Amino acid sequence: MTQFGIFGVGDISPDPTTGYTQSEAERITDLIDDALLTQAGVSRPVARLEQRGLVERRPDPDDARAYRLFLAADGHEVQWRLGRTHARHVTAAMTRALAPEQLHTLRELMRALVAATPATQPPPPPTPRKHP
Repeated sequence: MTQFGIFGVGDISPDPTTGYTQSEAERITDLIDDALLTQAGVSRPVARLEQRGLVERRPDPDDARAYRLFLAADGHEVQWRLGRTHARHVTAAMTRALAPEQLHTLRELMRALVAATPATQPPPPPTPRKHP
């Protein structure tokens, strides 16, 4: 899942022509798969995000029939703000629910998971789609 999930790790080298990284691009069909929603259930919210200037739709270089979505500058700002708010809520919930020694154990487990995860992962290959 990418930044739309909203947000994963992929190729971190920006494309010199766009300034965006590959991990910032998502096909609507991939969002549908990730969110387990119908096309209409994803397309309408994406259209609203596009109208608000939070995402941009660009041609897919791998499939002339498709588009990829990118977070626009304002979209990055909203993502950052929401991420910080979410992190504060998660921290508050955990510190209320867990004893200090449990938090220490959780911290060590999370560090082990992070250490075992590659820093970057190549984006998954495009999902072939049948068009009627």
